[in-house]
Amino acid sequence: MMINVTGSLSVINKVGKTLEILSPIDHNALDLRTSRDLPFIGHQKDEPGLNISLINQDSSDDFYHALNDLSDSQAITLIENGSGKHILNLIHNKELIIRTLAIQNHCFNGELNDLPSERIFRLKDIKTSPDISEIVLRTSDIAVFNMNAIRRGDQNGYLRSNTTGLTIEEACQIAKFIGASDLIENVFFLGINLNNDPNDMMACNVANLLWYVSEGVKLRNMDQNISDPENLVFSVVSEPYDKELQFVKSAESGRWWVKVPTEEGHMHMACSKRDYEMACNNEISKRISLAIETTI
Repeated sequence: MMINVTGSLSVINKVGKTLEILSPIDHNALDLRTSRDLPFIGHQKDEPGLNISLINQDSSDDFYHALNDLSDSQAITLIENGSGKHILNLIHNKELIIRTLAIQNHCFNGELNDLPSERIFRLKDIKTSPDISEIVLRTSDIAVFNMNAIRRGDQNGYLRSNTTGLTIEEACQIAKFIGASDLIENVFFLGINLNNDPNDMMACNVANLLWYVSEGVKLRNMDQNISDPENLVFSVVSEPYDKELQFVKSAESGRWWVKVPTEEGHMHMACSKRDYEMACNNEISKRISLAIETTI
């Protein structure tokens, strides 16, 4: 799969050079191009492959404004610490499916009140259960990664970051999950500031994130047939619902799914091994419980 990367000339040049130094990555897989105009969502809709946009810190407001063109059915996952209030404010005017990852409570002042709790995954959730990121991103159409989600110590004192946040290792794991998602076609890295980047630390971080996205892409299209007889199926009867839940582990990717009963039959929902282990102990995770309650 071709990975199309667009951004300003200065960003593309610096990140491209950093990539060459950092890694023996197959550069044929990454098509780095400059764009005079901001590569808004849908800008490269007809391009084959995965489209990645590198957005300068000073261009973020224009990017937020462009989100108004989104269709209501799209699922967006926002990875950041707090300055994405502009995006969250859009839920007042649109029915976007917005999920958050790595949010920190002290960075918000009521902006999360209109977002269903089951769509909010805080920094502590990611630290405790890293697989949550994979589950959320597996069912997203668009990923928006703000560089402020990474803690300040890992970004050479980037002032828009907090002293608390994702480590660069955790951010790279999330980037790999983004690349591995079969549904995500557009990825946006916001808040990039290479004009004040001592020792090229942010350029190095962006380059690392791109590398891990490309690694994740290699894992795509492994779960096209969840009913594949090669997959492992585990049946659990949990007391809270007294119904059989079937958990499926993909033989090819190792990812987990749960077969949730619906009025029409059933649906397969992304889950984790931890969800299965909880069900074995008569505990149903909040996400699965909500899915059962709203589909039966």
